[in-house]
Amino acid sequence: MYLLGAPRFKIVTAHKPIVPMFNKPTAKLPPRIEKWVMDMQDVDYELVYEPGKDEADPLDFLSRHPLPETGSDKTEKMIKQIVMDEHAVVLDKVKDETTQDPQLSKLKQRITRDDWEAFRKDDDIKPFYPIRHELYIAEGMIFRLNTIVIPATLQRKVIKAAHKMGHLGMREKYWFPKMNTLTEQMIGQCYECQVTTKQHRQEPIKMTTIPDKPWDVIAVDSGGPYPDGHYNLVAVDKRTRYPEVETTHSTSFKATRTKMKKMFATHGIPNRVETDNGPPFNSKEFKEFAKEEGFEHKTVTPDHARANGEAEAFMKTLNKVEQITHLQKQNREIAVHEMLMGYRSTPHPATQVTPYEALMGRPVRTKLDYVEPQKTTTDRDTRVNERDKQYKERLKQQKENRNTKSHNLVLGDFVLLKQQKRNKWTTAFEPAFYVVYRIDGSSVAARRITDGREVYRDGSQFKLVNSVMQNQDQTITNDTDAWRESLLQETVPDDNLPTPGDDITPNQRGDLPNEQQPRPNAPTKPTIPTRGDDLPMPETYQTPGRQLKAVV
Repeated sequence: MYLLGAPRFKIVTAHKPIVPMFNKPTAKLPPRIEKWVMDMQDVDYELVYEPGKDEADPLDFLSRHPLPETGSDKTEKMIKQIVMDEHAVVLDKVKDETTQDPQLSKLKQRITRDDWEAFRKDDDIKPFYPIRHELYIAEGMIFRLNTIVIPATLQRKVIKAAHKMGHLGMREKYWFPKMNTLTEQMIGQCYECQVTTKQHRQEPIKMTTIPDKPWDVIAVDSGGPYPDGHYNLVAVDKRTRYPEVETTHSTSFKATRTKMKKMFATHGIPNRVETDNGPPFNSKEFKEFAKEEGFEHKTVTPDHARANGEAEAFMKTLNKVEQITHLQKQNREIAVHEMLMGYRSTPHPATQVTPYEALMGRPVRTKLDYVEPQKTTTDRDTRVNERDKQYKERLKQQKENRNTKSHNLVLGDFVLLKQQKRNKWTTAFEPAFYVVYRIDGSSVAARRITDGREVYRDGSQFKLVNSVMQNQDQTITNDTDAWRESLLQETVPDDNLPTPGDDITPNQRGDLPNEQQPRPNAPTKPTIPTRGDDLPMPETYQTPGRQLKAVV
């Protein structure tokens, strides 16, 4: 209270590390020190450092006159021995390595002499110059606030010890330049971490062009089963967004064929039908049905539901109606028909035209009767195309985020495949290596090393793990993917490759252009025979640092 309103005064301390904490307003402070600074905001002061020169100095009296210590240090020695046996980092070793480290020796001199400006361009001092006000020396070690600065010889050991503990608690105790980068590189080379860690990357959204005519291209999907055993077969016209819903009691081809024939009798046979890869659309009978009716059947990328977005989006609305009808104990079929009438008579946000008018070319009378006033005839098709394009651009901007980026896979890459969660022990990725052998834009085909199983998935279903195949004990370098970057820059367009819906045959994989073959300087990869090869499949594949058994 005696200092309130007084002119600027000095506070003398013999503890040099706290000087920048009090004098620098932007310093990052521990909570305890920050509370002291907040309590002194009402006074104008400057903290000054004066070293204790002798035992009579009152600033350094307590540290020079400690109380006598009694007791045994057997427990402490035992704990240190246990820690050393577990390959952890102890303070005594940090002190020794700090003294022998040439970079930290230079850093100690800069902290002691406070001549940072003269050495700010020194390569050993540059990483520490921006945080120079947070560094101090204590107990023979260098601290950054309340964390220990680790010498170069112990940095990998610290990360390995923290890696065994799940990388928890390391940042609260230790620090060194580029610690995050080194940690990420080590995690990238850990097989178990790559298999168990989820990946949030998505492929960029690829918007399709609106068809030129109504009912020319339709998206079909089957939803269910519901608790009473029925399924909903949904078809949505991709131009008008006109939906059709039929109830079936199985996903068999016979039941589906009957309902689709009914739709075709009403609206005609479309030129193309897009479906997922579930039953019955993956059956031989459905392929024969497509040839018989004269439409093209296109399947989307497996395990990538949003590729069939029109049908999947309408299925959400239909499921909501099913749930409400069940709660209110109403007739399900009547409720679905009323929902369809309301949906078809509402302007779609993409086209600003009702599906009824877009498909039939006339307004349809509903329970909400309305007579549209006469207006000048305009080119509706042009408006529909333009509005659809704008709507999809807005949707693309809304849906894509920081996790959206194109895959950078090339032929010959080692990858892991995302798998569905079956129980609490199921890892995010299947614990088996695959090799990329075909790339169709955002869709990728890969072959499992162990048994030659082939999969065709969206690029977001794979995780690149080339670094896992390398020796983890080698020194971490920053150019491990240089061969991949050069290959990506030289890759030619793959317009002649089969579409994602085509069957994959060994001939198609063997006819890839030479420009897409892996470069000679790429990391060595094992030769994976296909199931159709005449050569017998070897029992094991040798990969760097691992031996993978094949299931014959």
